[in-house]
This record gives sequence, C-alpha cells and structure tokens, in this order.
Amino acid sequence: MMNKFLNIILLFIFITVSVEAQISRTEAMGGLTFSIIDEDQKLDPFMFGGNPAYLWQSRKNVRLDITQFNNADYGDYRRKFSSERNFNTGANVLGIQPLGQSGTFQGKAYYFYNKRSNVFRTLKHDTYAGEAFYFTDTTIGDIIYNGPLFEFSHSVPVTNKLNFGALFGYGLLDGLKKVYTYGQTVYRNVYGKVGITYALSDNLVLGVDYEIFDIRERITASDVNLFTVITYHYRGDTHRIELSGSKQKYTIEKHGSRFGGQIYFTPNERTQIGIKGNYSTSDTKSIFPINGLETTDGYSWFRNYSFEVRGRYLLSEKFVLSAVGNYVNRYSWSENAKNNLLLWEWSTSNISGGIGISSQEILKGLTFGFEYRLGNVSVDSSKYIDNRFTNLSSLNHDFRFGIEYEFIKNFYIRAGYEWIYLKNDFVFGGRNVAYNKITAGFGIKLNEYISLNLYGNFGGRKNSVGKRREFWDARVAFVYMKF
Repeated sequence: MMNKFLNIILLFIFITVSVEAQISRTEAMGGLTFSIIDEDQKLDPFMFGGNPAYLWQSRKNVRLDITQFNNADYGDYRRKFSSERNFNTGANVLGIQPLGQSGTFQGKAYYFYNKRSNVFRTLKHDTYAGEAFYFTDTTIGDIIYNGPLFEFSHSVPVTNKLNFGALFGYGLLDGLKKVYTYGQTVYRNVYGKVGITYALSDNLVLGVDYEIFDIRERITASDVNLFTVITYHYRGDTHRIELSGSKQKYTIEKHGSRFGGQIYFTPNERTQIGIKGNYSTSDTKSIFPINGLETTDGYSWFRNYSFEVRGRYLLSEKFVLSAVGNYVNRYSWSENAKNNLLLWEWSTSNISGGIGISSQEILKGLTFGFEYRLGNVSVDSSKYIDNRFTNLSSLNHDFRFGIEYEFIKNFYIRAGYEWIYLKNDFVFGGRNVAYNKITAGFGIKLNEYISLNLYGNFGGRKNSVGKRREFWDARVAFVYMKF
C-alpha cells in the first residue's frame, strides 16, 4: 500500500506544475481563518502550531489533494523595486497516508512559475526581506522564476501519550532577467523540523518543536557577447558601489533556526483552545568578489517572537463562538561587515484581537461565518546611512464574511467578502489604505470519497492619493479522502 501511495505522489509531481496551498472551501468564503469548524482549521499542535509530531493524531484519513492555481497582481501602488505586474501559475499535490502504529506520512510537491513584468533594476528574488542591501543593474525588464519544492513529514507514536515527528523540505528556483545582464538566479531552500507532543491528560496536549533552514541565492550577471556589464551593490537606499566585469557573481546566504511550543486544551465537549508561541533568529550575508576574493560586505541579523491563542465555544448545536489574540515582535539590524558600521536598525510590533461567529444549518443547507479583527502595528526604523528615521503606528481593521449553501444534494455554492483598512500601510508605504476582496466558488461531491472545489477572488487596495493595486486568483482543487 505504501509503495502504491508513493507511486501516485511521484506521478503527480511530474505531471503538475504552487508555492503554497490554500484551503479552497474557506478561501471561497471570504478567506475566513478561525470562525469556521473545518478539517483544515483545527486548533491542534499540527494544524495550528505546525508541529509534525501531532500529524499522527490530527490526520486520520487517507487523503490526496491536487490544486491548480493561477493568480496575478498589477497596478501603480507598489514599491520602487516591485514589479509592475506579477503572474503566478502552477499546482501542488498533498498526500496523507495513515500507517497504523507505524504513524502517518504526509508528502507535498509543488511546482511554481512566476513572471515579474517590468522590474526596476533589482536582481534579488526577495528584494524587500528586511536587509539594507540590494543588488541591481541599470535596466527595467521581466524576470521569470520557476522550480519545484518537495516536503515530507512523518509522525509516530512512541507511547500512548508521547508522539515524535520530523519534517524535511527542499526547494529550487531558477530565475532569469531577460534583458542586458541576463541575470541568472539559482535559489535553493533547505529546511527541516523535529517535534514532540505529550498528552498530560485526555484534554491537554503539550508540544515543542525545533526548525532550521538554509537558503542560498546565487546570481550571475553577464553580457551575451562577454562585454563589461555594470551592476550596483546598494548599502541602504541611496549609497552604492559599482561592480563591473564581463561575468559577475553575487551570493546571498540565509541561515536560521526557530523554537516553537504548543498547547491544545479541550476542557469539555463544547470548548477548544489552541495556543502557540515561536522564537527565531537568523542572519543574511551579501557576498561578492572584491579584488578577486569572495567577501561578505553586507550582514543582517533578525530576531522574531510571537504568541497566539485561538478558542472556539459551541453555543448550541448550530452556533459556534470564536476568538483570537496574537502578538508579534520583529527586530533586525544591518551592518557593513567590512568596516563594522551599523547601517539600519528596525523593529515592528503587532498586537491584535478578534471575534467570530459561525452557524451550520440555521437554515437548511446554509452555513455562514463572520470575523472581525482589530490590530495595532508599530514601526521604529532608523536608517542611519540614509539619515531617515521613522516612528509610526497604525490601527487596522479586518472584516470577513462568508456563506456556503447546499443548493442541491452534494453541490455547494460559496461566496464571501473581505474588507481591510490600514491607517498606515508599512508594506507599500501608503496612508489610509482600503483593501477589498470578493470571493466565490463551489464544491461538488462526486461520490463518497471524491470532491471537486473551484475558487476565485478579485479585489484590490487603494491609498489616499488614488494609487491602486489589483489582484485576482483562480483555483481548482481535486480532493480524495477515505474515511
């Protein structure tokens, strides 16, 4: 049975072309995140906390998901080095195989194609990752990235109360900027995680996990006729050094680790509570030849910690009340490693809370959910090299509503709406930003085990001076689940 399952997974790896899976049912219902009771939104250490040890307890059914996606965003509300238009297409495959007392295996395979149109100068894949350094040429052009990602998880019961799990992932992207320097990118991502969970009682489970990752991005810039090409290494937004040569190499290395903890508490049949916390550190190095020697010129260090709690309470057979609260703090500094000079120091904190309510069968065949979150984001940024200092906060509102209606037996229609207001948009730099998204989809149960889900959305964001960024998304998901 195991060999048959692995053959199916490998077959779909080769015939499909996402970088991330989405939950097609709740995504079609306005992107509801915590108010709906759903197989893919449990509050346990695996689904909520990401601890692979609890996979054995969380995923009890044989399952195969295949999702094909297409999405794009475009418009003039963007950052300096962002693309004018961004188009993604691809697919992902998820397979789950319970193995009895041998645990549970989960495999994922993604293939991703990303076209970035009219990119201004930058050659980095993650230009705005929080470092003070950029690698650019002198042109505007299209960049295409494509490649696979594989991820495997296995969870086993050690005793009746103790579970152990491990996860391994490997991803590879090839990139090409199709103008002037013809910058070629090889982006490699390797990560792994181990975890344990322990049931103190039938109602209380504790979990801890540890994760490491290693990312390497290698960029080669050259002229097709081997003439000298000009590129720049930016330190901050305005200061740069010129790099020239017929063939240039620029490397970005990222290393990091994360500790996580989870609590899953079900004090009675009506109540579920999930808690998770994470602490991580990482660093980034920008490396290129100086006088023929590979030299680390830019160095950035990051520290993040977060805490989140979610709860659900069954008010009656038809109504569920939910609540969420979280806190995230991020801190980073960047320096010119050669001279040990601090260039940029920044920190952000985000605290938010929300409530939600959902109902099943308030009317025959009808399910709905409503969520509201209120959050405050604070940013303190000191770009010493550019003499730019920022200290701002933003009160943000997030409203989501979704419905599902069984129109005829085994045929479900879904729709929803999401509205977000940001006093200050710290991602794109706008003020008084309104974000709107309309979602729709439907699901069909073809038989006892197989279902088909279609999902789409359309929306955009607009700032106070009228700049817009619009987006759309369309997906089809095939799901096989044997109970």
